[in-house]
Amino acid sequence: MANLNDLGEMDSSPDAQICALECPLCKMRYVVKIVFNTHLLSHVNYYSRYAGNDIRDMHKEFACTLCPFQSDDISEVVTHLESTHSAKYRIEVGSDDERQLTADNNYEKSQFILVLSQKDRPANPLYTRYRYW
Repeated sequence: MANLNDLGEMDSSPDAQICALECPLCKMRYVVKIVFNTHLLSHVNYYSRYAGNDIRDMHKEFACTLCPFQSDDISEVVTHLESTHSAKYRIEVGSDDERQLTADNNYEKSQFILVLSQKDRPANPLYTRYRYW
Protein backbone atom coordinates (compact mmCIF):
# COMPACT_ATOMS: atom_id res chain seq x y z
CA MET A 1 0.00 0.00 0.00
CA ALA A 2 1.33 3.45 -0.91
CA ASN A 3 2.16 5.88 1.88
CA LEU A 4 0.55 9.29 2.16
CA ASN A 5 2.92 12.24 2.22
CA ASP A 6 2.39 15.50 4.12
CA LEU A 7 0.06 16.91 1.48
CA GLY A 8 -2.31 13.95 1.66
CA GLU A 9 -1.42 12.75 -1.83
CA MET A 10 -0.36 9.26 -2.81
CA ASP A 11 3.36 8.57 -2.86
CA SER A 12 4.54 7.79 -6.38
CA SER A 13 7.49 5.72 -5.21
CA PRO A 14 8.33 2.51 -7.12
CA ASP A 15 6.52 0.37 -4.52
CA ALA A 16 3.16 1.94 -5.44
CA GLN A 17 0.83 -0.51 -7.17
CA ILE A 18 -2.21 -0.25 -9.42
CA CYS A 19 -4.91 -2.74 -10.31
CA ALA A 20 -4.89 -4.47 -13.68
CA LEU A 21 -8.09 -6.20 -14.82
CA GLU A 22 -8.21 -9.22 -17.11
CA CYS A 23 -11.09 -9.69 -19.53
CA PRO A 24 -12.77 -13.00 -18.65
CA LEU A 25 -13.69 -13.62 -22.29
CA CYS A 26 -10.45 -12.99 -24.20
CA LYS A 27 -7.87 -12.75 -21.36
CA MET A 28 -6.57 -9.30 -22.38
CA ARG A 29 -5.37 -7.11 -19.48
CA TYR A 30 -6.30 -3.50 -18.84
CA VAL A 31 -5.14 -0.74 -16.52
CA VAL A 32 -7.32 2.01 -18.04
CA LYS A 33 -10.78 1.34 -16.62
CA ILE A 34 -12.82 3.17 -19.28
CA VAL A 35 -11.14 1.14 -22.04
CA PHE A 36 -11.81 -2.07 -20.10
CA ASN A 37 -15.50 -1.18 -19.71
CA THR A 38 -15.80 -0.31 -23.41
CA HIS A 39 -14.06 -3.59 -24.28
CA LEU A 40 -16.53 -5.59 -22.15
CA LEU A 41 -19.43 -3.61 -23.63
CA SER A 42 -18.26 -4.67 -27.10
CA HIS A 43 -18.20 -8.33 -26.08
CA VAL A 44 -21.70 -8.21 -24.59
CA ASN A 45 -23.11 -6.24 -27.51
CA TYR A 46 -21.60 -8.62 -30.07
CA TYR A 47 -22.86 -11.70 -28.22
CA SER A 48 -26.37 -10.28 -27.90
CA ARG A 49 -26.49 -9.48 -31.63
CA TYR A 50 -24.89 -12.51 -33.23
CA ALA A 51 -25.11 -15.43 -30.83
CA GLY A 52 -27.79 -17.29 -28.99
CA ASN A 53 -31.33 -16.34 -29.93
CA ASP A 54 -32.82 -15.58 -33.32
CA ILE A 55 -31.52 -12.28 -34.73
CA ARG A 56 -35.11 -11.16 -35.42
CA ASP A 57 -35.95 -11.20 -31.71
CA MET A 58 -35.24 -7.54 -30.88
CA HIS A 59 -36.59 -7.67 -27.30
CA LYS A 60 -34.21 -10.24 -25.89
CA GLU A 61 -32.18 -9.56 -22.77
CA PHE A 62 -28.44 -9.08 -22.61
CA ALA A 63 -26.74 -12.13 -21.15
CA CYS A 64 -23.48 -13.09 -19.50
CA THR A 65 -21.69 -15.71 -21.59
CA LEU A 66 -20.13 -17.37 -18.54
CA CYS A 67 -23.17 -17.86 -16.29
CA PRO A 68 -26.98 -17.59 -16.52
CA PHE A 69 -27.08 -13.88 -15.50
CA GLN A 70 -29.34 -11.76 -17.75
CA SER A 71 -30.58 -8.19 -17.70
CA ASP A 72 -32.45 -5.70 -19.86
CA ASP A 73 -29.65 -3.19 -19.20
CA ILE A 74 -26.33 -3.85 -20.94
CA SER A 75 -24.39 -1.88 -18.32
CA GLU A 76 -25.61 -4.28 -15.60
CA VAL A 77 -24.17 -7.21 -17.55
CA VAL A 78 -20.87 -5.34 -18.04
CA THR A 79 -20.72 -4.56 -14.30
CA HIS A 80 -21.51 -8.22 -13.54
CA LEU A 81 -18.68 -9.42 -15.81
CA GLU A 82 -16.24 -6.96 -14.25
CA SER A 83 -17.10 -7.68 -10.62
CA THR A 84 -17.78 -11.43 -10.80
CA HIS A 85 -15.67 -12.93 -13.57
CA SER A 86 -12.71 -10.58 -14.13
CA ALA A 87 -9.36 -11.48 -12.62
CA LYS A 88 -7.64 -8.64 -10.78
CA TYR A 89 -3.87 -8.23 -10.56
CA ARG A 90 -1.57 -5.80 -8.77
CA ILE A 91 1.27 -4.38 -10.82
CA GLU A 92 3.89 -1.82 -9.86
CA VAL A 93 3.54 1.73 -11.11
CA GLY A 94 6.33 2.52 -13.57
CA SER A 95 7.13 -1.11 -14.34
CA ASP A 96 7.54 -2.37 -17.89
CA ASP A 97 4.24 -4.27 -17.59
CA GLU A 98 2.38 -1.14 -16.53
CA ARG A 99 3.87 0.94 -19.36
CA GLN A 100 3.09 -1.74 -21.97
CA LEU A 101 -0.49 -2.24 -20.74
CA THR A 102 -1.09 1.52 -20.70
CA ALA A 103 0.26 1.84 -24.25
CA ASP A 104 -1.91 -1.06 -25.45
CA ASN A 105 -4.97 0.38 -23.70
CA ASN A 106 -4.42 3.83 -25.21
CA TYR A 107 -3.99 2.26 -28.66
CA GLU A 108 -7.26 0.35 -28.28
CA LYS A 109 -8.98 3.54 -27.10
CA SER A 110 -7.77 5.40 -30.19
CA GLN A 111 -9.02 2.56 -32.39
CA PHE A 112 -12.47 2.70 -30.77
CA ILE A 113 -12.57 6.44 -31.44
CA LEU A 114 -11.40 5.96 -35.02
CA VAL A 115 -13.96 3.26 -35.80
CA LEU A 116 -16.83 5.14 -34.19
CA SER A 117 -15.94 8.35 -36.03
CA GLN A 118 -16.04 6.68 -39.47
CA LYS A 119 -19.26 7.64 -41.25
CA ASP A 120 -18.64 5.38 -44.24
CA ARG A 121 -18.17 2.16 -42.30
CA PRO A 122 -20.43 0.50 -39.77
CA ALA A 123 -19.00 0.59 -36.25
CA ASN A 124 -18.12 -3.01 -35.50
CA PRO A 125 -16.21 -3.20 -32.20
CA LEU A 126 -14.59 -6.51 -33.17
CA TYR A 127 -12.32 -4.75 -35.64
CA THR A 128 -10.91 -2.10 -33.32
CA ARG A 129 -7.42 -3.57 -33.53
CA TYR A 130 -7.40 -3.26 -37.34
CA ARG A 131 -5.53 -0.24 -38.66
CA TYR A 132 -7.28 1.82 -41.30
CA TRP A 133 -4.21 3.72 -42.40
